[in-house]
Amino acid sequence: MSLISKSEARKFLIPIAVILVVGILLVLSNRPAVMPNGEKVISNDGDYSASLQQALTLSHDGVAAFNTGQELDRKQKDDVLKAAKILDNMNVYRQEEAAGFFEAGLLYYIVGNSDTALLRIQQSLANSQLIPKVRTEKTQAALEGIIGDAHHILSMMAFDQKDYNRAVTEINEALRHVQRPNIFVARARAELQIADLYLKTQPKSKSDGDLAKKATEAAQDDINTALNLDPNNPMALRLNGLMNH
Repeated sequence: MSLISKSEARKFLIPIAVILVVGILLVLSNRPAVMPNGEKVISNDGDYSASLQQALTLSHDGVAAFNTGQELDRKQKDDVLKAAKILDNMNVYRQEEAAGFFEAGLLYYIVGNSDTALLRIQQSLANSQLIPKVRTEKTQAALEGIIGDAHHILSMMAFDQKDYNRAVTEINEALRHVQRPNIFVARARAELQIADLYLKTQPKSKSDGDLAKKATEAAQDDINTALNLDPNNPMALRLNGLMNH
């Protein structure tokens, strides 16, 4: 037999329900807030630094493979995509940063998401036009590097679309800001494609042959420049071997 009547028991239902709800809210409130993509919300500089380190670690092998012209394996692609999403969260916290948007754009491009990559690269270039609170020779050099690398990625997107003239235009802009071996190699690749198009022109004319020869010579000059900057650059060595086999 119950020691508490039904009417008395009902008195305890609401207080117990309230306690349960409060308890659940307290548990949930202790969980870290997350973004729609499932990543933790970055709310302070400490979180930002930790997230940056995590993104760098995750993307290291994939970016290294990409920079040497190698195909990424499945794990590398998955890690690079995870790193890109972490960078997206970082960019919510620091929306004025050019570097963060560029790095995210690069990673999205590496995994084949060109549409998202383009948006991030465009935002990076827009942010690069903002006047920093403190501008030093070091920060200006870093900014020039970001702008140059951003145009390098845009040139690769144009190359993928077989718009080789636009690819060369983007690389020319990149080289106004920074000179890296792989950028010269990228221009050489585009120049060789342009030369090939002239050679395939029907009917052929002497001017087509001359333009093809000029583009091929320009490509060789760019490869030589890349090798002068880095004699062991794998992409330059590979392209040089193909041209002179």
